[in-house]
Amino acid sequence: MPDMLQMLESGDFSDLTTKCRGYERRVHRVIVCGQSLVFKAMCSRLFLKASSGVIDLSDHHTTDLDRLLDYLYSGSYSGASIEPASAPVPSNAKNSQETTPFAEVNKSDHDLRVDEEGRSSPLRHARMYAIGDRYDIVHLKDLAKSKFFKAIYREGPGTDTFPELIEYVYTSTPDCDRALRDPMQEICGMGADYLTVRQDVIDIMLDVPTVAVDMCKGLLAWTEWKARSERDHLKRLQSEHSEEKLKLEHSVARNTHRMRNVEAKLEKCQVLVRWLQNRGHRGRASTLSARTDPLTFTEYIDRQAARSN
Repeated sequence: MPDMLQMLESGDFSDLTTKCRGYERRVHRVIVCGQSLVFKAMCSRLFLKASSGVIDLSDHHTTDLDRLLDYLYSGSYSGASIEPASAPVPSNAKNSQETTPFAEVNKSDHDLRVDEEGRSSPLRHARMYAIGDRYDIVHLKDLAKSKFFKAIYREGPGTDTFPELIEYVYTSTPDCDRALRDPMQEICGMGADYLTVRQDVIDIMLDVPTVAVDMCKGLLAWTEWKARSERDHLKRLQSEHSEEKLKLEHSVARNTHRMRNVEAKLEKCQVLVRWLQNRGHRGRASTLSARTDPLTFTEYIDRQAARSN
């Protein structure tokens, strides 16, 4: 384990405490505040709880807090959580959430369970992107965006949790931020036939009209892409057909030429057989009547040609 993560785990020399739903972790201001101006502002006496060095982050999941701290100390985060299984969750945790669109991180305990089981990794990365946006951690946003892009194209729109992901992406970031919405638009367009018959997706589109607009745009782009692909495929088939037709014509021409050569050779063989037969007959006759030698093969061919004319 790197030295920085060892310091996080041990809490040695810590001078700040993050608190989330009764779950506390000791951290170091120089690391946390050095990467986020928002945390730097929160560490002022105005925001610290009774100047005790405690930051209350109860509007996040404890697993997201672990990932955030892992990133701040190591530059990356994973799906593993070091949260104790018995960490208390106040019953009024939802009521304590901020109402800004950047703070809608925990939607239900079901989301947390699904995330811990690893079946909704795009939602995990979307939450980390929202946290990076809220606390102005640019590199965390870039990392989460990259992980989200890979995860969403790996899982596609057919998962049971995809409607929750749609709602979260479109409510956790402002309309001007298209980092997660563009890949969502493309995926929704690809799966529009499946998504538009789901009542939960229809309800989301009614509540968040931007989802319906982007789904229409994605469907249009997906249809245009398929049309281009079909045209390109047809052109390739036509090109391959033309090449095969040309090869077949060349093959027919070569075979025709070979057949003509064979026919010519066969004709010569037939003439040679007749000449040999005639020569043998003439040879026997000359022995009896003392005639001259029979015709040569060339003379025989010339005489046969003269007769045919």
